[in-house]
Amino acid sequence: MNDLDECQYFTSVWLRDHRFQPVNLEPEFARIENARMRLEAWKWENVLAEARVVRIWGKSASIFNCLIFPRSPRFTPVFVAELLATGGQLRLVFVDVQTPGMLDRQMVQQKTAWVAARYASFNHPEPAPRWAMEFSSGSPAYLRPTNAMEIPMTELYSDYLRVWTELTQPSAPSCSSELDAFKEHHRVESPVSEYLSRVFGENWTHRFLNGFLYR
Repeated sequence: MNDLDECQYFTSVWLRDHRFQPVNLEPEFARIENARMRLEAWKWENVLAEARVVRIWGKSASIFNCLIFPRSPRFTPVFVAELLATGGQLRLVFVDVQTPGMLDRQMVQQKTAWVAARYASFNHPEPAPRWAMEFSSGSPAYLRPTNAMEIPMTELYSDYLRVWTELTQPSAPSCSSELDAFKEHHRVESPVSEYLSRVFGENWTHRFLNGFLYR
C-alpha cells in the first residue's frame, strides 16, 4: 500500500476502535466518476463527533482527506488531514488539530507543539497557506516531500489523531458560530472547490461541499 492507502486503512480501523459507526450517504456523494477521476466519500459518527473521509483517484493525482467535526466544539477541536500524491509519490501533507470555538486553546497548542517537534525535520521551510492556518493551533505538520525523503507518514498521522483523542471531552452537543465560520471559510477559500468544479462541475461541487464535506 502507498501512504494514502495506509492512512485511509488506518483511519477506518481507528474510527471503528473509537466506536464510530458508518452512515449511509446519498448516492451522488458516496461515489462519482468520469473519464478523468473517481471520488468516493464516507461518513462516520459517534456520540462525540462526525468524521468525513474523501478519497480521490485521478490519472495524475491521488488525494486523501479526513475531517472530524466535534459535536461540542467549545470543548473538542477539529481534526484536519489532507494528503496529495502525484506519480505515486507523496507530494503534500497537511495534518493539524484546529480550534474553532474552543475555550481552552492553550492546551491544544501545547499538545500539538509536542507532536510537531517530533516531525520538525520533515516540515517544509515555508509556512502553510494562510487559508489552511486560519483556525490552526499553530503547530501543523506541513510537508512537501521530495523523492529522496522517507516520511513516517502513518506514525505522524496517528500521533495527531492521538492528540485529537486526548483532547476530546464528553459533553452535551452544542452549536458554535466559530465552527460554522470554519466550514464556510473552507467552502470559500480551500482550493478543493475549484479543483472539483473543474472535474465534476460547479453544481455538483456546490452540493457536495454544502451537503456533505462542510455541512
